[in-house]
Amino acid sequence: VAAGAAAGGDSVTGGTGSAVPGQVETGLAALRDSRHDEARKVFLQNFEVAENSGQRTRVGEAHFYLGLTDQQEAQEVKEASQREAFLQSALSRYGKALELGLPAGGVLNNLARVQAGLGRTNDALASLTRAMELGDGRRGFYAENYANLLLTTGRWRDACRVYALVAGEQPRNAAVHRKLVDLCVRNGPDLLAWYLWELARQGQVVQVLDHALGVMDNPVWTRPQREELMGLVAYCLSRKNEPAKEFLESPSGQQLRLLGRDPVVGRGVLELLQLFEGVPAEGTRFPWWARLIEPGTEARRGMWPFDAFTLLARSLSDRAAGEGDPTRQEKYLLLAVGARPGSPDPEALLGLANLYAERRETNKLDAMMRRYEVSIFEGKGQAYSSAQTEKIYRYHMALGVIYSQLDRWKSPGQIDSAMFQLQRALSTADRLNARRQPGDAGATLSSVNVPTRLVDLLADGYEKTGQPEDAVRVRFDRAEKYLDLGQGEAASRVMAPVKARYVDPPKGGGPVPALDRRLQGRWKQIDERIQRTPQRAVSPSAGRVQIQVAPEARTVVGGSDRPALGAAERRALESELGGIVKGLEAKGGDRRAGAAYRSLGTNALGSNIEKVTVSGGQGNAVIRRGTNLVNVPFKVEGATNSARRNLLRIKP
Repeated sequence: VAAGAAAGGDSVTGGTGSAVPGQVETGLAALRDSRHDEARKVFLQNFEVAENSGQRTRVGEAHFYLGLTDQQEAQEVKEASQREAFLQSALSRYGKALELGLPAGGVLNNLARVQAGLGRTNDALASLTRAMELGDGRRGFYAENYANLLLTTGRWRDACRVYALVAGEQPRNAAVHRKLVDLCVRNGPDLLAWYLWELARQGQVVQVLDHALGVMDNPVWTRPQREELMGLVAYCLSRKNEPAKEFLESPSGQQLRLLGRDPVVGRGVLELLQLFEGVPAEGTRFPWWARLIEPGTEARRGMWPFDAFTLLARSLSDRAAGEGDPTRQEKYLLLAVGARPGSPDPEALLGLANLYAERRETNKLDAMMRRYEVSIFEGKGQAYSSAQTEKIYRYHMALGVIYSQLDRWKSPGQIDSAMFQLQRALSTADRLNARRQPGDAGATLSSVNVPTRLVDLLADGYEKTGQPEDAVRVRFDRAEKYLDLGQGEAASRVMAPVKARYVDPPKGGGPVPALDRRLQGRWKQIDERIQRTPQRAVSPSAGRVQIQVAPEARTVVGGSDRPALGAAERRALESELGGIVKGLEAKGGDRRAGAAYRSLGTNALGSNIEKVTVSGGQGNAVIRRGTNLVNVPFKVEGATNSARRNLLRIKP
């Protein structure tokens, strides 16, 4: 490791203009052959030349190479006193190199190795922390060394945590993934599930699936732990956008089949494979999965296995839609709705409502409600009794959309009406948003982005029931809430019909209806706020900034939890996001340490992007797909090095 820091891809001599580069290479060649005296002689000559020329950086380089020579010789001598003497000398040389301003990453890494060799573990950890905070290209290498050092001191839990962070940033680093899994299985199996869920949420679903299947039959696991691993398997499969046949023929599919005879999880494996082997008939029961949920309580981590199972069914529905097979799309959604009697899945309900509305199949929507209406209200009541606010919101939203498509408006006081359910959906979303902590870096994920379609539907309901002023008022109320959340584009959308009808109607359309005087005042205030909302137009050409949009996504509002993003859609989104990130980097951009960058109103970039936040090398975009709002994670490469602030997470 010590020699690699000097002679490998992170050479400290790069770009410093060494006076005698040929001699440095001669010295390193001697060092590689363990000819320490010869190497030391060469580096001492370089030291004298550098000191005589008075060039500070070159003196620092000479100290580094002399320290490297001492460090390597210390590893090869047998006498303890000699070893300590060489390490002390290396310690002094590296310290002087840092004082003289040598590029610090490789020096700090080697310094940490020397400090550890002298038994100064805390100092070594501090040096590696400093190296990681530099944010250079070898940050993952330093972090891995940090975790390795933690492990030698017996702090395996802390080591696991850092390995997990490295694994999340380096999905192709198989060695780190393997260390993490082996360490957890050996010392604390339950801890592994925490990290696998974290890696899965970061998008490393291929690795998590391999790990979960690879350890499933290990006797160290208890039954509940193995059932949770099966939930992870279903979750990962829901986020992999591959055709069913392709999965069944893959190594993961074959490995899953082998678990079909397992006495603990075999039945669950067979039920899961049913989803891939063809759409089971509506009403098919999945008893192994259906029992793995406790209604009214949140899962200890991740999600309940049964929720992951229904998530997979919805994901397969999305894939069927992408393959141009609406029949299979509908069947998978119906399967998810009826998979657990008495608790229909609200996401699948909304998906069916959207599907039937697009196909103008009101008769099917009516038939579905006749079959499931009582169960839907039972499920919603259960969510109320257990204070599951987000689930309550989704039930109200699904019912509001369904009843509006069935033209069941009635009065706001009747629970089986579109107006009642839409009003409750909006008020529940407001309660969820009120829980957000200002400045929270995760606000994009935790906040509810209310689709403007819900506002349009409710306003249409007021119009249809002869309450035009209430239609205007609900648009004004919601526009103000959008503006409070910094969503200027959404505010513009819900105000557009008011402007078209009352403020700026087309010429020759007859008399213009008048707004109530109080509403006129509110119109002016809201319109002025919209005009003041910062809008930043940036060019899609993002220079060296590279955006990689993840194929997986998560529906924030709508009927499909894991929509599939096609290749063309990802490319278009990457182009637009590149422009946004470039704009965030522009001089004068608003950056707040420790939090996400400011959210952007992006109406100048296209109406499909609702919100963007970026912090370090990670970002999230909320985009509109039809009637749904979808959160899409992405990675940023070539941007300014703000990622160093995120390194604070790796500190003990």
